[in-house]
Amino acid sequence: MNVAQLALLSLADWCVVDLVEEDKPVRRAAVAHVNPAKEALIHEFQRYPPQLNSENAVAKVIRSGRPEIFPEVSDGVLETFVSEAEHLRILCALGAKSLMVVPLIAQNRTLGTITFAAAESGRRYRSSDLNLATELADHAAFAINNARLHSEVQEMNLRKDEFLAMLAHELRNPLAPISNILKLLQLQGAGDPDLRRSLDVLGRQVQHIIRLVDDLLDISRITRRKMALQKVLLELSTVVTHAIETSRPFIEARKHQLSVSLPEEPVQLVADPVRLGQIIVNLLNNAAKYTEPGGHIWLTCMREGSEVVIRVKDTGIGISPDMLTRVFDMFTQMGQSSSRSQGGLGIGLTLVRSLVILHGGSISAHSAGLGQGSEFVVRLPAFTEASPAPSPVATKEEGTSGRHLRILVVDDNVDAATTLAELLSLLGYEVQVVHDGPAAVELASAYQPDVVLLDIRLPGMDGYLVAQKLRQNLRLSKTIIAALTGYGREGDPSRFQEAGFDYHFIKPLDINVLERVLKNKINEKGKS
Repeated sequence: MNVAQLALLSLADWCVVDLVEEDKPVRRAAVAHVNPAKEALIHEFQRYPPQLNSENAVAKVIRSGRPEIFPEVSDGVLETFVSEAEHLRILCALGAKSLMVVPLIAQNRTLGTITFAAAESGRRYRSSDLNLATELADHAAFAINNARLHSEVQEMNLRKDEFLAMLAHELRNPLAPISNILKLLQLQGAGDPDLRRSLDVLGRQVQHIIRLVDDLLDISRITRRKMALQKVLLELSTVVTHAIETSRPFIEARKHQLSVSLPEEPVQLVADPVRLGQIIVNLLNNAAKYTEPGGHIWLTCMREGSEVVIRVKDTGIGISPDMLTRVFDMFTQMGQSSSRSQGGLGIGLTLVRSLVILHGGSISAHSAGLGQGSEFVVRLPAFTEASPAPSPVATKEEGTSGRHLRILVVDDNVDAATTLAELLSLLGYEVQVVHDGPAAVELASAYQPDVVLLDIRLPGMDGYLVAQKLRQNLRLSKTIIAALTGYGREGDPSRFQEAGFDYHFIKPLDINVLERVLKNKINEKGKS
C-alpha cells in the first residue's frame, strides 16, 4: 500500500504526494481519491506539479519545512494551490472543504509533501488531525528515504561494476602487447640465463597484475550473483597439478619449499576446473605471501568419506585469534606491515570462500597464533553415482609434429595485434593482421584462415557482426573464430554463441591455452 492510499484510510478524501530531489523539479509522485468515479480526475491533477520557486502553497511548505493547515478552504486558498485556469477547474471539481500540507522530512532534509484534502466527507481539519498527519508523514518520509538510499546504493554498485569492467579492459589492452613481447623475448633469449631471469621477473609481475584485475572482477560478479560455474566431471590431481604450475614461480621466488601429497587412487568431483584451480592458486599464493622467505608450504589432497579435502599449510606469520573470525572478510589484511610490503588487495580469501560456497563446499582457517603458521581446509562434495549428471570429462589433446595453420588476427590495438602476430609467426604459424571490421571480412574471404582471433571493439564493424558475416561465408565453414576481449571470462556466453564464436579468450592472451586450441585444429586437419 502506497503513502497516498494509506492517507485515504485515515485522514483524507483525496491526497497528493509531491517529491523533490536535488537540482530537479518537483515531481507529483502519487495521487489517490476515495471515490472511484473521480480517479480519472485526480490523475489529471497529477499533470500540474508546483514550481519550487513559486508562491504555491505546496512549494512554500517544501521550502520552509513547516506544515500548513487550512480548516476552511475559500476560493482564495484554492488559488494558492494552482498555477493556471485548467488546474483550478480540476481542483474545484475534486472539491476541497479543508486542506493540510505536511512536509516529508528525513535526516533534516525535506523530501516533499503530502497534501490531505477533505471533500465529500465534510470533515474540517483541526490541530489534532495535523499532528496525526505529521506522524504519518514522518513514517512515510523514513520509508521514502530508505528507498532512495537503496536505489542510490544500487546505482553506485552498477557504476562501480561498469567502472571495474572498463578498468579491466583498459588495463588488459596494454598488458596484451607486453605479454606478447615477453613471450617473444623468452623464446629468442632462452640461452642467456641473465636475460631469462630478468624476463621471468617481468613475467611474474605481469601475471600478478592480471590476477589482481581478475580477482576484482570476480568479486564484483559474485556480489551481483553473476558468477556462473561451468561444472564438469574432473580428476582432482589434474587440476591440482595445473594450479601448482601456476603458483610455482611465486613460491620459488620466495625461496619456499613446497611439499605436495596427492591421493594414490583417482579422486573425482564435479566442479568448474578454472574456478577450482583459482581456489588452490589463491591459497598457495596466500601461504607464500605470508610466509617469510625460505619457509615451508604443504599441499595435501585426499578423499574423506563423501568429501574431497584440500589442505594448504604453511610456516608463516600465523593468524591471531581475533583475526581468525574475520580472515575471510573483504579487504582484511593479515599482519598489516607484512601484507603491505607484499602487496595485495585483501580480497583473495574472500574470493576463495565465495567460490568454495558456489561449489557447495566449506572452508575453514586454523592457526595456533602469531608466528605459528596457518592452515586452510577446503571441503567439497566428492563425485558419487548419486551426484547430478555432469558434462563429460574433457579429453586431452593429441600431439602434433607440424602446424601449417593460417591465422587471422583482428585487433584495432596495433601493438597488441602486431606483437601477437610476431609471436605466432615465431611459433611457426602463417599470420595476417587487420585492424578494423570491414577489412577483416574482406581479407578472411580471400585468405580463408583456419583460425580468426577477433577483438570485439573494432572500428567500422564490431566483432559480433564480423563473426556473423564470417559464419555466413560457406568458404569459412570450418574456420575457428575466437573472441578476444578485455572484459573478463564471464561476458555474455549466449551473445558469443549467437554470433558464431567457438571460443572466448581474455586479454592478454595465454599463448599456452591458444596453442592447445591450435593443436586440436591441426589434428582435425590431419584427419580430414
